[in-house]
Amino acid sequence: MANSNTPTRDNFAPSRPISNARWEGFAQDVFGGATESDAYRSHYPHSSRWKAQSVHREASRLATKVRPRIEWLQSQVASSKILTVQEADEILSETIRAVVPDYQVLLPDGNKAFAIDEDSPNPHAVKKATVRIDSSGEGSNDSQFVSVELHDKKGMLDLFYKRKGAYAPAKHALTDPQGNPAPYAFAPMPMTIADWEQQCAEADAQKKGDA
Repeated sequence: MANSNTPTRDNFAPSRPISNARWEGFAQDVFGGATESDAYRSHYPHSSRWKAQSVHREASRLATKVRPRIEWLQSQVASSKILTVQEADEILSETIRAVVPDYQVLLPDGNKAFAIDEDSPNPHAVKKATVRIDSSGEGSNDSQFVSVELHDKKGMLDLFYKRKGAYAPAKHALTDPQGNPAPYAFAPMPMTIADWEQQCAEADAQKKGDA
């Protein structure tokens, strides 16, 4: 296994997230239990139109490139230093489901008060809690939660579905200095031969359709 401080031939250190977001996402998914082919389809959506054999071939190539990263992640799980993909998804799901009454208790007088402790259903969902300290007592300061703010559900939902590959990759129009469609473009990240061939085929099909 590669040393965690030594960059590989693809210029990334296994102990750090890969700068190529698709490669890192692929490695995380395989580490979390997804098959190589499923992980590849998730981060290269256009490959869902390929034959299974083609997806398997490209997924195997990418898995070989990011294998040091996957092995490093696996070594960290053994020492409980990082979350697994499933654990992260569970925390996000619990955070999305959380509601303010989850952090309230009923007092003997019938009123409700905020309470956040080890028995709270999901402390990860709490973004901010305001505490009031009453120092009017004799020699002691009593504290009480007076408000609780939870994380934005929409933001958590967006993050959850992005992790699941539910959103199509963002498309950006490229133009030359005069505002005309650019005759060429640089890919935002390294492309496989299959990616390039697929992109050329789509461009050719578009030209035929416009003719």
